[in-house]
Amino acid sequence: NNNTLYKSEDRGLTWVSQLTITSGYQINKIQFSDSFNGYYKMYDTNYGYDNTDIYKTINGGQTWNKISKPSTYISDMYFIDQNTGWACGPNEISETSDGGISWQTVSLDFEGNNYSDGGNISVFNNDLIWLTSGSNLYHAEKGKPWYGKFIDFNDGYTLQSLEFTDAQTGWAIDVFISGDIVKTINGGKTWTEEDYPTSQF
Repeated sequence: NNNTLYKSEDRGLTWVSQLTITSGYQINKIQFSDSFNGYYKMYDTNYGYDNTDIYKTINGGQTWNKISKPSTYISDMYFIDQNTGWACGPNEISETSDGGISWQTVSLDFEGNNYSDGGNISVFNNDLIWLTSGSNLYHAEKGKPWYGKFIDFNDGYTLQSLEFTDAQTGWAIDVFISGDIVKTINGGKTWTEEDYPTSQF
């Protein structure tokens, strides 16, 4: 029912319920930057993604506290440690350097930029940042202005669940067209479909 958090201490062999949130809300993102500091994002099912909240733990999930959020709608978030993270929603990307106490809107300056939709974030090595928005891909470096790269997919993909393992290699799910897993080996410039065991995600 997406409103319960489970924890495993044996690499996923067994799971124990750790937290059940209020009825009417669903958890749609959880991420830990280390064994103690973690975050989850939930939304009100009565209002959809237009009413989103972020919670944080500093003790491995024993307790959770709501932190501030940059806007009412947050499509994705990514934290690299207990202080530094990003959140994205329609027409904006925000960054925090104090664990979500405050957020600053990131100024986007991409050639051909037409960022509008809330997307997905992937960070590699706590330094290289990718962001999807519909059929667009943005790339920047932590600590530098977000001039980075703007890459138009041109392949008709609408990507989510983005994950990069190095500066060139990444995977994503083409959500709205085919449900396929797609892969890039050139930093997102081109993508190819990957084989996987089930028919669709």
